Amino acid sequence: MTARNGPEAIAGSASMRAILLVYAIKFASVQFP
Repeated sequence: MTARNGPEAIAGSASMRAILLVYAIKFASVQFP
């Protein structure tokens, strides 16, 4: 964990959130076709 809050850190957090959101949508679509 780095102390600096650069754009790459924000982009990394956003991409991680997007990936988790995609997996959540995939899981929901599998649960409720």
